[in-house]
Amino acid sequence: MAGRGRHSLRGNGDSDTIRVRSGRSNMETTEERDLDQLYNAAEYAVDDGALRFVIRIGELSDELDALLQEAQCDSWAFISAHNPRSTELTKSENDARHGRFLLFLDEKGYRYFAGYGQSPDGSWTPETSLLIIGIDRDEAVRIGRKFEQHAVLAGRGGFPPELVWCD
Repeated sequence: MAGRGRHSLRGNGDSDTIRVRSGRSNMETTEERDLDQLYNAAEYAVDDGALRFVIRIGELSDELDALLQEAQCDSWAFISAHNPRSTELTKSENDARHGRFLLFLDEKGYRYFAGYGQSPDGSWTPETSLLIIGIDRDEAVRIGRKFEQHAVLAGRGGFPPELVWCD
């Protein structure tokens, strides 16, 4: 099986409560609604060696479910460290952030696979991202916050992916 990182962990033991907003019903501003529409329309591609498939919000993924079953875990997240709070950075700045993200995940012992998020129409530059397996939703939100992301994709085997807001 392709993929970097070590065996997965289940959170870091933090006891803080995570409050997340999921879906459009809780959108407060026009910017949030616009981001929600963009994120919901996006394609989240896993592209790591021979492992290639696309995740879409609200749609089941047989490939993702097979990966989770093979890895004997049932939860996952798709997270980027690029472009914090949707502020477009230079390639070198994003590369540096991604490097710190990889080091962080390696230190925590997570198993992950390379990927990227993109708009279906190509209207924005694809963002390097990672599919992290064996991570629960609350920990995914904490990592999204740490790397200044508005939202992360999270899910469990056999269920459609969800957009989970970090702020």
